[in-house]
Amino acid sequence: MISYKSAFSFKRMIDAINVLVSEGTFIFSRDGLRFRSTDPSVISMVDFFLPKEKFESYKVDNEMKIGLDLDYFSKILSRARKEDKLEFEISDATLKTVFKGKTKRSFSIPLLDLEYKELPIPKIEYNAELVLASKEINEFLKDAEIISTFIVFNVSPSKIFLSSSSSRGDFNHEIPKDSEIIKEFKVEKPTKSIFSIVYLKDIFKFAMGGVKLFVGTDVPIKVSYKVEDADLTYLVSPRAEE
Repeated sequence: MISYKSAFSFKRMIDAINVLVSEGTFIFSRDGLRFRSTDPSVISMVDFFLPKEKFESYKVDNEMKIGLDLDYFSKILSRARKEDKLEFEISDATLKTVFKGKTKRSFSIPLLDLEYKELPIPKIEYNAELVLASKEINEFLKDAEIISTFIVFNVSPSKIFLSSSSSRGDFNHEIPKDSEIIKEFKVEKPTKSIFSIVYLKDIFKFAMGGVKLFVGTDVPIKVSYKVEDADLTYLVSPRAEE
């Protein structure tokens, strides 16, 4: 038996994966639920972990891998009410999702036969580690997308400098290291990278509170934060400068 305290919260965790990928393989391991995949364009990666201690019941004797259509699974979870608890029953061919609240409802959905290949997290040396307020991150991305579809991250020992430019004009945003929106600021040397605003908006969509960013020069940005009880880490590759 596998059960979780809130079907509504579980949907938020699944949607934090679904912003990048539409299908993939979940692993019910002895220590918890795991998922790792790249998006179809291989520009981004998502790494998800929900520890077994966060489940109300988690009886997994042997590792189980299940392939799911995440778009469809999210639609099923959207039928949950806020008071509903969640239970899973897994067979060779189906996943039975049970909502238990004032009534008991269940959906059985087919599992996908997906080829599974374990993806390693790239080992990257970063020049800067930052913790920023998620609300402010989403605001400066909204500012930048008025001008362009890309944003430039410059980080120096004294500040963060964000910019975008196009035929429509220029946007600049300077954040000194002692700003109240910066919770942590560790910079070894100046860095600069360019990223797609669309991808960054996707990966910050479910962030609340402080968000940890690892940045370097022309390397993928690494972003980590919690969604409900799950640990989420995202990587997004930079755009090569022309």
